[in-house]
Amino acid sequence: MDYQLVDPKEEAFHNEYFEISFPDQSRQSLYFTSNAEILEDVAAEIVHRHADNTPGWRIIPHAKMH
Repeated sequence: MDYQLVDPKEEAFHNEYFEISFPDQSRQSLYFTSNAEILEDVAAEIVHRHADNTPGWRIIPHAKMH
């Protein structure tokens, strides 16, 4: 999978990035950038590798800040 985990405070001024949010804030959000067309597949891989397959996550896009 083509992705990079990022710090949203730094990435916001450079690129669009995506947040993986978990229900009831059971885990801290994960943030990533990717050029992949199917973001759900990328997010699923990230959750598998970095969040113990925690269920119920969702992707929230964040636009580049100007």
